[in-house]
Amino acid sequence: MGKRGERSERIKIKCKVCPVEFLVTKNRFEKENIKYCSKLCKDKDSLLERIEIECKQCNKKFKISISYYNKGDGKFCSQLCFYKYIDRKEKFICINCGREFITQKSQVNTKKPICSWECRYDKKYRIGKGLLWGDYVLIYLPEHPYCTKSGHIVEQRLVMEKFLGRYLTPDELVHHIDENKLNNKIENLLMVSISEHNTIHNELRKLKRRIK
Repeated sequence: MGKRGERSERIKIKCKVCPVEFLVTKNRFEKENIKYCSKLCKDKDSLLERIEIECKQCNKKFKISISYYNKGDGKFCSQLCFYKYIDRKEKFICINCGREFITQKSQVNTKKPICSWECRYDKKYRIGKGLLWGDYVLIYLPEHPYCTKSGHIVEQRLVMEKFLGRYLTPDELVHHIDENKLNNKIENLLMVSISEHNTIHNELRKLKRRIK
């Protein structure tokens, strides 16, 4: 071990990417195994180094840089294969009529698959005592001051109004805590303003991205 203030021994190394020769301390070279003169050369080398992988769609083997592979990219050999993969057809069972049908995964709600427009919007499509409108249960109540032109109102608002003993104003929204819009029990509902509701869903989207 050298004395304090004594200059460490330096050795000359040639960069792995460019022809530049540079000096580095012997101790640092042994500890870090330095091969590059700069971060730019290091990044270039990671782009040049390639590995062979298999396409998830067509099983064709292709080469991709290690840096892209480490980021989680490079699962497909081309954009065409990527779109074919996300639009691949699968079997689903309609929650309305019970019919088995085949369609693209990107064209159907996998949690609540519907086989056709007729099943989704026909008045025969009922859940309990209400019609299903999108993901919400509608109740026919034409005397309600805030009902739609057809005389319907979403069930969660009626449940909250019954609990509070008053009508909800148009700027008061009802949020489903478990995100299941068919679960309209009062313990699953939360009355919020429009801005509060937007904030809740923005935070939930951020959380889901982190989990993925």
